[in-house]
Amino acid sequence: MEKQPFNPFEFLTTPWAGLASGQGLPPGGSFNPTDVQDLDRRIQELKAVEQWLSLNLNLLKTTIQTMEVQRGTIAAIQSFTASMGQPPAGANPKADGGTPDPVAASAAAAAGQWWETMQGQFGQMMQAAQASAESFAMSTEKPAKKPASKKSPG
Repeated sequence: MEKQPFNPFEFLTTPWAGLASGQGLPPGGSFNPTDVQDLDRRIQELKAVEQWLSLNLNLLKTTIQTMEVQRGTIAAIQSFTASMGQPPAGANPKADGGTPDPVAASAAAAAGQWWETMQGQFGQMMQAAQASAESFAMSTEKPAKKPASKKSPG
């Protein structure tokens, strides 16, 4: 008798084979629960299925995580676009076809004011730092002369 190659999914197909022909499930299952070899074979089959299911579960979890990250990225981009008052890509920036969108114009003006404020603050900090550095350099260039100490006759 020739031994057939190991098929880990045999236990899934064997019990259901009778249903297709209308015979129903085989009584008592397709293996002897008191035979150690049958139990070992069944354990190996079930471990193979467990590994297959674990792999599919991990792939499913990875797919879900990827989609969640993608959703979060898209939501962040949409939120950023909405907060800047700029229309999304492909949208017409003019509200009625001839005049600029007032929301976009006010957002652009606010962004310009913010940038000018940031540049002004940076300029003030740089001027203060330069003045501080110059005053420090001046104070270290001219060492203070120590008055000559007079020796008292002793």
